[in-house]
Amino acid sequence: MKKYVLLLLVLSMCQGLAAQKIFTRHQGWTDLTLWYKLGENTKVGGDFGYRTSMGDYKFHQMYYRPTIKWSNNSLYNLCFAISNFQTFNTESSNLNELRFAQEAMLFWPNTKILKFNHRLRFEERFFYINENKENQTRMRYRLSLAPPNFTLFGKENFYAELTWETFVTLTNSIQYSLGSQHRWEAVLGNKITKRFKIGLHYIWQTVRVTDYDYGLNDNIIRIRLSYTLN
Repeated sequence: MKKYVLLLLVLSMCQGLAAQKIFTRHQGWTDLTLWYKLGENTKVGGDFGYRTSMGDYKFHQMYYRPTIKWSNNSLYNLCFAISNFQTFNTESSNLNELRFAQEAMLFWPNTKILKFNHRLRFEERFFYINENKENQTRMRYRLSLAPPNFTLFGKENFYAELTWETFVTLTNSIQYSLGSQHRWEAVLGNKITKRFKIGLHYIWQTVRVTDYDYGLNDNIIRIRLSYTLN
């Protein structure tokens, strides 16, 4: 039973799943990404942010994710990140997660109509709640599509993007496993300067649990700021 409670906290930070099969949440996310170039091929930085629910049940989540990124051409890049997610729940136990990530991105193919972006990420996750400790490894694949020359109101400093991402559990110490997790995202942003941009994201995310008829649907509005320091 303890592992089942932990699973629900890891997945949802919400209540009421036993009373209804599909639980819909509404969330707000905001984050800032910073980069500092160490040389021609390497930059360091990462992102940090705040997330919360906008429904009856409240949770607050803060995270930071230091990252190093390397690339020697425009076709791909490689990243490594260490992150910490702290989740504070108003009606249940708080959750602490330590996460390691290895990532590769491929920018191909690029056509006159669309640019394709593939991201493959492996994550090692460690959960801590009260006296319980659990772990999980998962793979994430994301496909992004973006027009190379996007204009809005006759202005060329805007950008748009559509993405789809799937999450695949590889190993899991939690007794009940995920069946499927997918994320769809639409982005509209503005490149205010060469170093600074702001994006408005709408995210639709679905989560299902294999051993039970429980699921989550998330409506998420996200504001993302990005700044390159040099």
